[in-house]
Amino acid sequence: GAELTAVLINSQPQEPVKFNLTLRAHGPVLRLVVDEQPSEHPARYQIPDILMPGLEQRLTAWKGQATAHTWTGSVGDVTVKLTFASFKLEVLVKGSPAVVFNSRSMFNLEHPRKKQEGDPEGWWEESFNGHTDSKPAGPEAISIDLTFPGSQHVYGIPERATSLALKPTAGSGVTSEPYRLYNLDVFEYAHESPFGLYGAIPVLLAHKKGQTTGVFWHNAAEMYVDVESAREGQAVQWITESGVLDLFVMTGPSPAEVTQQYGVLTGTTAMPQLFSLGYHQCRWNYKDE
Repeated sequence: GAELTAVLINSQPQEPVKFNLTLRAHGPVLRLVVDEQPSEHPARYQIPDILMPGLEQRLTAWKGQATAHTWTGSVGDVTVKLTFASFKLEVLVKGSPAVVFNSRSMFNLEHPRKKQEGDPEGWWEESFNGHTDSKPAGPEAISIDLTFPGSQHVYGIPERATSLALKPTAGSGVTSEPYRLYNLDVFEYAHESPFGLYGAIPVLLAHKKGQTTGVFWHNAAEMYVDVESAREGQAVQWITESGVLDLFVMTGPSPAEVTQQYGVLTGTTAMPQLFSLGYHQCRWNYKDE
């Protein structure tokens, strides 16, 4: 069929926590969704209006087979290998590894809970500069890790004032804050800083000879991203404050094809309206004009 469904079970708590997993193929674009099973707790927020219409019409049937420990499926030149325990997802293009999900076992999803006396500070509200934000659903953060075998550089997760190829923020001898995805109007921003600027687009590309791979996390919450140069390739850890895991993998294989595949998901750049063309002078910070 066109959809693989499974149940992830965290057996460590006294009452095991279960999550629904769905894996779909939309041609050369894969979509991995992990969310909690319905319960009495509020559902996690999902973005309603970003993806372009017609995505479901692009569903492509898997050619898959399962063993006691794995499931392997293929669509065209793309092959996916799902390992059950411990959970890992490998994506190969023409037999070459493109990206591996959870190879470093950093997939962590804060599950629903009831408020109790003695809960750690920050679980249910956060204060900063005299302002307090409540969190009625409690902690909902998600952490994932992605490894791009053979890739020496990663790009994307705009917007910030640093090099095109993202510099490592983690690993041996590296002392840096992670890249931050959070919309801010930053005046006199710092140069060569991982701090976020005006926009926040959770899209990252990895490149090696013959293969460019893109990932897009369909999530609007604040994020932090660590980049590490590992022996097997570039490794990335993402942490988001809330929402669900809704991850698209764009398998390219060329940079232009990855860009086109992303455009199918969220749309291409709109042409400017006629009235907006012409001379424009921003009056901000010009006190003598």
